[in-house]
Amino acid sequence: MIEDESRISSLGYPLEYHHINVLIVGENQIFLELLGQYLSSFKEISTTGRSHPSEIKQNLLIKPDIVLFVEGCNFQGIKREFLNVKKSFPDSKIIFLSTRGDIEEMELTIIKKGARGFLCTKDSLKTLVKAIKSCYVGEIWASRKSTTKVIDDLKNKKMIKEEKVEGLTRQEKRVLILLTSGFKNAEIAEKLFISEKTVKTHINRIFKKIKVSNRLQAALWASKNLVNSN
Repeated sequence: MIEDESRISSLGYPLEYHHINVLIVGENQIFLELLGQYLSSFKEISTTGRSHPSEIKQNLLIKPDIVLFVEGCNFQGIKREFLNVKKSFPDSKIIFLSTRGDIEEMELTIIKKGARGFLCTKDSLKTLVKAIKSCYVGEIWASRKSTTKVIDDLKNKKMIKEEKVEGLTRQEKRVLILLTSGFKNAEIAEKLFISEKTVKTHINRIFKKIKVSNRLQAALWASKNLVNSN
């Protein structure tokens, strides 16, 4: 599923969404309240609370599925505050909402530090809802440029363990290579002269065989293990 040419989500098949608990963290309480009211208008989303970054310890009993971290005016301390939120809610998926214009470097930094999603204020509220749903089911919501950079960095640093690829069929390897290159399911189907349903079946089998749950993880695995694979 691709939001547009620059936004990707990392699963290629539909999933049922459950009730998603969202904690909103940020400095502007009026903005947070309005944002919470909007998100709560969706039956599958519930805002479990709002918190200022300095008061995050008061919300440790909350077990949110998603932490929506809204960047404030304190740009110098934003990385420290983000890491504090990540440490406070290790089992939650964090989406970072940037309020600044020069987001490219910030996005890459935040994704590397563990955010599952990154948006900026030019994104629509509908896009935010899509990002929350996508991250909830294990996807990464970030620009194609940043995810590619993360993959390249991990590949260069050899951070991925060796895995055998004999379990993948030749066709599954072709699908995985195209998937890693950023092609949508429909595009993969067209290139391999198979149906989109067959592509989804291949992707499901690939994920199970290489023990990953989304497209980004599959791309990371492939960047290491399919480099010299036929």
